[in-house]
Amino acid sequence: LLLAGRLVLDRGFAFPARLRAAGRLRRVTVGLALAASIVAPSAGLLSWAGYLFSTGRIVEAGVPHRTIDRLVPEALGLRSAAYSLAEAPWPAPAYVGCVQNLIGHSAAGHHAWFLGRTSLFGWRSYFPVTLAVKEPLAALALLAAGLLALGGARELGPGRPEAMLPPALALAAAIASPIAIGVRHVLHVVPFLALFAGAALAGSRGESKLRRSAAWLAATLVVLATALDYPFFLASFNVLGGGPRGGHRILSDSNVDWGQDLDHLADTQRHLGAGRLSGDLFYFVPEGVGPKLVRPEGANLFALGVTARHGQYDRARPDRYAGYDPEDALLRAGHSIEIYDRLPEE
Repeated sequence: LLLAGRLVLDRGFAFPARLRAAGRLRRVTVGLALAASIVAPSAGLLSWAGYLFSTGRIVEAGVPHRTIDRLVPEALGLRSAAYSLAEAPWPAPAYVGCVQNLIGHSAAGHHAWFLGRTSLFGWRSYFPVTLAVKEPLAALALLAAGLLALGGARELGPGRPEAMLPPALALAAAIASPIAIGVRHVLHVVPFLALFAGAALAGSRGESKLRRSAAWLAATLVVLATALDYPFFLASFNVLGGGPRGGHRILSDSNVDWGQDLDHLADTQRHLGAGRLSGDLFYFVPEGVGPKLVRPEGANLFALGVTARHGQYDRARPDRYAGYDPEDALLRAGHSIEIYDRLPEE
């Protein structure tokens, strides 16, 4: 919307003479209003298409709605009209349901682990730190170069300060959220950051040969760092985060451990011999997928997932595995499952 407003201002919408003579604030306001009249309906229609143009009720009909009863007066039939509107078919009811679930989820909180601490309502530093340790260092360097050039471009594009607002608002919303369980919650910010990294590359064309070479070297290193993470992309961390093997000291849950290493654990089990592994992997293991775990009394090896070791979801005994040190692990399956030669004490 902000970029479209800039387009309206910069790319030839003929304002009436009175408006052209008005102050810049008024022209910006009118430009944004014109852009909103185009962008908002288009975005809504595109989102609705993603739900196959479905319609349906978002609330149950024929039952009291406490929110409406509390906020809407009965005078002039306002409450009755509000009931009719709420119970009418709405576009994309599944989307509205997701928003309602998210509101409830945020109110209830979510157990999380970060830098050795657990919390139900997250940390303000969680997502900035997560992005700083999960993104390749070369990508962060390009991002910094692009931000330094912010506002220097005269043409519409990622160098404009307005382009900073969408990712800034999205990241601010994530920081304010009590749900702090994975970088996946801010992945929609990354394409905007890539715009600024691209601005650094584009801006290098007018710079010295040394700066151009540095910019393109950084871009090459981004590709190389991504390739070196194969096939462990989910648990990837840069050097600041300790690399894939050390990221578990900073983050947990879907940043590191989301069941992606079950096949690696199954391969390890076949190497060690069937039926010897017990384990706690925190997530459900479907029948026929991954390893075959046995009860502790029938095992002499113990497979422990990073999230289970951190204890963020174990309300009864969050320190159940405090005595397990990854440095003492006998083997590792991928970067999210450690195998120990001792069983937990009950």
